[in-house]
Amino acid sequence: MSSRLHVNSIQAITGDTVNVTSGHKFHAPGHVVQVVHDTQSGNNNSSSGTSWTDTGLSVSITPTSSSSKILVFVSTIVAVNDSTTNVARIDLRLTNADASEIQFESRYQGTDYQALQNLSSLSSAHGYFSPASTAQQTYKLQARLAAGSTTQGEFIYLSWYTGSTQTITAMEIAQ
Repeated sequence: MSSRLHVNSIQAITGDTVNVTSGHKFHAPGHVVQVVHDTQSGNNNSSSGTSWTDTGLSVSITPTSSSSKILVFVSTIVAVNDSTTNVARIDLRLTNADASEIQFESRYQGTDYQALQNLSSLSSAHGYFSPASTAQQTYKLQARLAAGSTTQGEFIYLSWYTGSTQTITAMEIAQ
């Protein structure tokens, strides 16, 4: 048997907090259930970059409900060294652990002319994932030379530059 309570507002008896008893859930569609955040310090790790490579920026979250959505935000700096044809371009994507759900993909970031230097790219992205599970979910940022081709650059610095801070944040949103 279930009950339904119809009210216009709920107010705490004292203070401004209404508590839900431990072990019980409060469900309001659209509210943020939990937030998980991680940072990565910049370094000079590089990759030849012709296939999708993890940048090292990732976050794991365990949804409390299988109907929840996961909103992920990322901010990073990736650099690419120019190719012999003076091209320096990369592709970035935000994906889940097995790349079955890709919610952000940016292709051909960079330039057509880059003379013997590194081209850094500050990127921010977000994605709205539908895990349909209460199992732990991992989301990550990946990079590669544009189109997976060595004509687009020589190599990628996956988290550029030493001293920088890159972030990834996952929020569970109730549905």
